[in-house]
Amino acid sequence: MDGTRTVARVFVVDDHPIICEGIKALLAGKDDLEYCGDAGNSGVALRRIAHLRPDMIVVDIVLGIDSGIELSRTIREVDSRVGILVCSMQDEEVFAERALRAGANGYVSKGESTETVLDAIRTVASGGIWLSVPVRERLICEYVEQKYGLTERKYGTDRLSSRERQVFELIGRGQTSQQIAETLQVNIKTVESCRTRIKRKLRLRDKTELSYHAAHWVQSRDACRIGGKGEDELTAGER
Repeated sequence: MDGTRTVARVFVVDDHPIICEGIKALLAGKDDLEYCGDAGNSGVALRRIAHLRPDMIVVDIVLGIDSGIELSRTIREVDSRVGILVCSMQDEEVFAERALRAGANGYVSKGESTETVLDAIRTVASGGIWLSVPVRERLICEYVEQKYGLTERKYGTDRLSSRERQVFELIGRGQTSQQIAETLQVNIKTVESCRTRIKRKLRLRDKTELSYHAAHWVQSRDACRIGGKGEDELTAGER
């Protein structure tokens, strides 16, 4: 190694000079971050950003009569490289997703501690995404619900009981009735009864159609799953 360190140059867009000065002071003396300039409105910001070419931009939502969300969208349209962190007092539950859709890489509240704001800046500067834990969890849950819910309705499995869904998944993973009984620690007659009910509820004609439908459901479900097993997916031995 040659001992060189990458320094991210940070530009701030906020119509309150005290905020700009506060972030400037926060970054002072940091080996990995450098304050390179600021602006109080969108027009000045775009001109200075084009000239200075910062690595990341910290922007407020309210910039006088301007919108930091729209500014983020404009910046993203002309520069896919730069990191954008929205730093605002506006409600994160309302504006965080709007900021991400506009091209921002994160949202941090001005009400957070200086350590948290610094962590957010460093995360975005290094190419990551920053959101508070509650908002991140909500967005993930909404994504899973949208993807997973659509999969359930498409294949009709929202009509199945918890046990029937377990059996249906194991059929889709290629297990025989005997293997399913052993996996779930139930009687094979229970598995066969589940098979019969599944075929009736999903209007499947025979064993072949059941296996085909189950296999495609498992593939679709795995493709949109985000980590971990749901409670109803756990086998009896895992509970």
